[in-house]
Amino acid sequence: MRYQFIKVLVLTSMSLIASVAIAIAQKKYTPIKEGDEMPSISFTFLESSQISKRPIDFKGRVTVLDVWTTSCGWCILTMPKMHDIQRKYGKEVQVILVNDAEDQAKVERLIAKRSNIPRLKISLPVVLGDSLLTKVILKHVEMPTYMVFGKDGRFVKKVFGAENVDRIVDALLHGKPIEDSISVKVQTAQKAIWQSELASGDVNGPTNIMFTPEGGSAISCHRSSIIDLYRFAYGEFFTRPRRELSFVEPMPFNRVIFESERHGNPGKHYYNKVQSDSLYSYKMTAPPNSSWLKMSGAMANDLDNWFGFESRIEKRIVKYVSLTIPDTTIFKTVDGEFSGSLDEAEICFKNFTIQQFLRNWNASLAGEKYYMGRYPIVYESEYKGRIKSMCAEGVDTIDPTAVDKAISKFGIRFQLVERPVDMLVIRDKKMLE
Repeated sequence: MRYQFIKVLVLTSMSLIASVAIAIAQKKYTPIKEGDEMPSISFTFLESSQISKRPIDFKGRVTVLDVWTTSCGWCILTMPKMHDIQRKYGKEVQVILVNDAEDQAKVERLIAKRSNIPRLKISLPVVLGDSLLTKVILKHVEMPTYMVFGKDGRFVKKVFGAENVDRIVDALLHGKPIEDSISVKVQTAQKAIWQSELASGDVNGPTNIMFTPEGGSAISCHRSSIIDLYRFAYGEFFTRPRRELSFVEPMPFNRVIFESERHGNPGKHYYNKVQSDSLYSYKMTAPPNSSWLKMSGAMANDLDNWFGFESRIEKRIVKYVSLTIPDTTIFKTVDGEFSGSLDEAEICFKNFTIQQFLRNWNASLAGEKYYMGRYPIVYESEYKGRIKSMCAEGVDTIDPTAVDKAISKFGIRFQLVERPVDMLVIRDKKMLE
């Protein structure tokens, strides 16, 4: 008993001393500003599960610090882009992944989970951040946040968006001016059915459908490509007890066929980031108590008129993933709350229906997480009940064969077939004349 008391006392004292040391350090340092040099501190590198402390030489090359966490899906998604930047510029640039003060075990687990998938393997230097580095010196609000330093070792800019990092690095290396913001070109379109307008440019704002208690109805889409707008118009409507909480799940990205070459970048390629001058904002104000069926039909008609397309749902023979449950007798009635985790290297669900599984998969696509695969997924069994659990880690979710192998032991098949299936087809009107 006495030994346990002494042990607790020692650990408490050590924690208190560490807290005091951090507080003192935080008073000594301030958030880095543009033009500042990085303070002389040692960085904690994680190298093959071993820790090493050493300073970073910021001079002589462009340095990019990518601040991230394991729970930030967008941080993980854009890591391959950081690897691309490193490969593109070679020794002229050094990209370093700075974790936002998480436990070492969490970081190691993420690295290990991706180690057997070549395109996802983390090969950039990883720094374990602490409260001094990530909360004070590299103070940030959003993640991922990219801190870019010039060849002179001075802090240049805090950047959001991996594509902007590439742009700024290129400007620094080639002596070009760095733009402070992306210009927005706004063109208000003519009035169409009801009250609606289209603006071009990188316009910020939420994307949603709203039904107010007073009966008002509205659609608002921002920072959307042409295909994103059509996907929303042909999306599936879900309602909840309170109408203002209703939402639309867009048509999955990989169930769209675009048959026009008039637009340079309509957002048709899974890995092709749409440029700011190819983004649009669409708004509609509909008469009170309008249904989603009428509003979505009006939106699709607006888009066809504005862009000169015709859109429709057609049966097309394509390759798609057939999701089936060959033997439903293995499942028992389960209770409990649904939970799910889905990314490019992990599939984990608990107390779920196949509809919830598909919804999460398609939501990953709708959220621009295009690593989930190029093929449409169609559920082709009758079972509507719940499944207790399914968890597979270290699986390449872009590969249907790998997914099928991982989840078949849970009684679920994920097989690539080629048959007719409903697809959203968008094409030039003149193609039909």
